[in-house]
Amino acid sequence: MKKTKQKLSATWEILSTAEYVEELDREVNDDDLIKIYRGSFVPLLLSNRVDRKQIWHVVIKTTAKADDGTIHEHEMEWSFNKMMSIKEVISGAKHIKVERDGLKVRWSGVSDQWIKAVDEDLKGLTAVSAWATATCVGVVEQVNPVDKLISNIQGWKFYEFN
Repeated sequence: MKKTKQKLSATWEILSTAEYVEELDREVNDDDLIKIYRGSFVPLLLSNRVDRKQIWHVVIKTTAKADDGTIHEHEMEWSFNKMMSIKEVISGAKHIKVERDGLKVRWSGVSDQWIKAVDEDLKGLTAVSAWATATCVGVVEQVNPVDKLISNIQGWKFYEFN
């Protein structure tokens, strides 16, 4: 199969995702991932056409509101130089270190980092939305539509009707 490098992304709204996951009475499954994440990465990952671990760049744009109705924008950004899964980007990874206040500390994940920043930088404000976008350049296995059709046809069972 032919492989090509492509810019891939996974975008999700942090607040609604947290609510959705909290309301589940089970583990998050593939159908949930498709509902949560926009962009090209998750469908390619679920179809095994791209490696799970990538070098990620993450941006979170938060909109917050003050009691007087004033809207505030806040942006956070991280670039990594080591391979991580999207789960490690979100939840943390022991093998990834980031600099915080001049010290190298373990990456605790987008969720944790975002909450700490909101508590500190947007104190007294209410977060209205928080859009996270994780991007990477992944090697994607291309699917030849003719090969796919032939493999599907080979799996069909043909019956003769008299």
